[in-house]
Amino acid sequence: MFWKEGKLECEIPLPIVDGRPLIVAHPAAGINYLAAWNVMIEHGQPFVLICDDVNPHYPDEFPFHIDFGNSEYFVRMVDSSSGDRVYRNPNLAFDNLLVHREIDAIEGLDNLPLVDILFIDWLDAIHNQPSPSSFAKVAPLMAASVRDGGIVILDKKHEKVVPNWFDFPQEVTELKYIGTAEWPILDLDIISGNEIKAELFTVDNSSEQKGIFDFLSTLVIERRMNKYDLQIMKTRIPRRNDSTPGKDEWMERYLEGLDEHGPSPIPWPMPQVSPWKINYYKKWIQELIDQPENQRPVNRKVRTEVIGNTKVHFINDNILNHVEWLYLRNASLVLRKILLSECLKVCPLLKFRAVNLQPKWDAPLIPKLQWSGQEATPNLTTEILKHADGEMVATIAHGDATFQALLIEMMNYQGPVQNLIIFHLDELDYSNIIGKGC
Repeated sequence: MFWKEGKLECEIPLPIVDGRPLIVAHPAAGINYLAAWNVMIEHGQPFVLICDDVNPHYPDEFPFHIDFGNSEYFVRMVDSSSGDRVYRNPNLAFDNLLVHREIDAIEGLDNLPLVDILFIDWLDAIHNQPSPSSFAKVAPLMAASVRDGGIVILDKKHEKVVPNWFDFPQEVTELKYIGTAEWPILDLDIISGNEIKAELFTVDNSSEQKGIFDFLSTLVIERRMNKYDLQIMKTRIPRRNDSTPGKDEWMERYLEGLDEHGPSPIPWPMPQVSPWKINYYKKWIQELIDQPENQRPVNRKVRTEVIGNTKVHFINDNILNHVEWLYLRNASLVLRKILLSECLKVCPLLKFRAVNLQPKWDAPLIPKLQWSGQEATPNLTTEILKHADGEMVATIAHGDATFQALLIEMMNYQGPVQNLIIFHLDELDYSNIIGKGC
């Protein structure tokens, strides 16, 4: 419900955009991010909700949120390119994304493009001054974070605690008051009660919104893919991030409970297989394919040499910039433990074929491993290939990183690996022979 100039209206005037989700920010969200989520669910338009807090309340940690079928409501996806936790609800009929960033509210807003909607319930979070905050002091800060024509939603959660936050004129710097809104709580219970009440303001600042698709590309891997990689993704369904035990372990513990003492609660909801329903996911991927101008694919230059029976591909870049690409090609990562851990943090799905040459508890796969330099382990390339899981292998520069040494070692290789990808940071590595390109 919406009250405007004392009159009741049915429709709450939140923005609608074409071709992309709404960008919604909630600084210093705490557990009240559920209020912002409920508001956007009621709006029924595609959205991304960015929640910043120095101590985030992650939905895959206690207290968990459960849907109507006793399954997890928020399904964790692959983390953002900055390592932030990203979640999605697979049961909604429109695109949705929840991003929790462990960051101060002011710094978080500075690191966002101008948003479509600012949802705020604690003005002190963006008022970095020793004097007490008031609506008049914070209004310019709120308006500066929102695009022209966007909306500020001031949640009345703390109206009784800080009444001066709600002492505002009809018009203040770049903000115009438009009315009071109420939303029922449809999906998730919140601590503050059975409904959400807020004051709404429209923003008039002539500020142009820029960098939206650059920002969106940092949140999900699909927006960093070209059309060929997206076609591959249409044949797959993304797995959940294994932040909590998967469905098999959940069921195993449930059955163990039945055997021991009858049905008993398990401390987390039943995991879902994926953050997407397959039909919705294919439709969304096709939308991305149809709008190539909004994609931000990673550019990579690959130099390919055929050595014996193996194609060797050289990429002069950090392997961390290409892990999603390696996943699409079913590559087996063969690395030392620290770098492998960093790669799997960016793309956990690579773990199924990853090989840790330095396991924590077991003996190292390559005894007395010396990775680089003149004292490097002899025949290290073929040793790497021996432990790989699959026909395509990815690793980084090793040994003396010369093409001549690699040529001598690989010329007589007869194993199952057909493609070897070597990432190198030094431009001179493996550069003795000019490649033919690919």
